[in-house]
Amino acid sequence: MADVLDLSVRQLIASTEVGIRMVREVGAMGSVAFSSPPVGGASYLVDDPRVALREAALALVVRQVAVLLRGLPLERVAAALRDDAPDAAVAALLADVALEQSAARRDDPIALAVQRGTRRKRELLERAGGAFSTADVAERLGISRQAIEKRRQAGSLLGVRTAGGEWVYPVAQFASDGAPLAGLSDVIGAFQIESPWLQLEHLLVEDAMLSSRAVSGTIGSDAPRSALTALRESGEAAVAAIRLSLQQVGDVGA
Repeated sequence: MADVLDLSVRQLIASTEVGIRMVREVGAMGSVAFSSPPVGGASYLVDDPRVALREAALALVVRQVAVLLRGLPLERVAAALRDDAPDAAVAALLADVALEQSAARRDDPIALAVQRGTRRKRELLERAGGAFSTADVAERLGISRQAIEKRRQAGSLLGVRTAGGEWVYPVAQFASDGAPLAGLSDVIGAFQIESPWLQLEHLLVEDAMLSSRAVSGTIGSDAPRSALTALRESGEAAVAAIRLSLQQVGDVGA
């Protein structure tokens, strides 16, 4: 595989250095010929400067992607391939790793932290089943966008803010009928931390204290559940156990 990735698009446009020189020369809007023959030995002539630019850009992209592929964490690759939309997940993974590597090369810890934070937020929303826009939630509940905003501010709905400034609402907090999970507002209201993203992270952590048997006290499975799963499956009966679970990390009041 490494040998294949080392190959160029037409030998990386007869080496990427030639491709870069081609981009510079193409400003003269003339024909551009490669000094080295492509795979197969035939000469290659680009008469259209637009084609030349695209080919040079593609050559550089191929080289960078090859570097990225060699450094991808296998567990993240496996997770992306298991995604419902693997092509989009792999593309997002490549973008994440490229930005992280760029920040690391610049020795910019702030940029690296921001990029990793962005990736973590996207992963949280994926674990939460995605997110609804404010308009989506308003339509599902049959109320206005302003009413959704009031519910978010009051803590009866969990909204998280994207990098673009938009408030979105994790799908996992809604029941199959579209209504917020029973007991959700009690759990959100108990948080001492203000960051909605941190709240979402804690609501998605699986805990044996929230198993159906632990919540019911008698019957059920011992399998750990997240707070949102416990609310979905056990309703308000799970609120006390959730609050107790979250107290262990000091993020809710007594």
